[in-house]
Amino acid sequence: MCAISGVLCQVDEEKYRSGLVNDDDINLTKNLFLIEHQYPELKDLIFIKSYRVKGRDGGEVIIALVSHPQPLNNLFLSALSKQLTNKIGVDVRVVEQSKNIKKMISQIFDPAQVYGVSIMWLPDGSVEYDIMIHKKELKRIIVDLDDLRRVFRDIVHESIRFTVI
Repeated sequence: MCAISGVLCQVDEEKYRSGLVNDDDINLTKNLFLIEHQYPELKDLIFIKSYRVKGRDGGEVIIALVSHPQPLNNLFLSALSKQLTNKIGVDVRVVEQSKNIKKMISQIFDPAQVYGVSIMWLPDGSVEYDIMIHKKELKRIIVDLDDLRRVFRDIVHESIRFTVI
């Protein structure tokens, strides 16, 4: 996509029609391009996909999955999330793709804290992640946990469940 004009190239147009790219993806990449001069880290940032989930307050939250050659600072991701939220008008959480499930969940739950993550090996050989959250942190989580469970299945290709302690 041409970030300046907003016109999709032929390949991206086909991805858009097939559903691989959605309106949120286009809107986020355009806004990331517009603020690139403020954050040098954005030059090497790779936008992967966005997911729209229900917020716990009845609104919506966009989870923007990105990657970068160097690990990104949580403060940077939080500042970027806030700036995109202000530009788009919907809560945005920028999450760095990682094999570390706790890191990814923590970036979505920010400012709430994740107590721990356990891996459960199921009899059929599959894996399920158990995300432990203290009950006092629940009110600080802005995303609907059931919707987040669905999205994480798409991202990490494993099941997750939440345990409140």
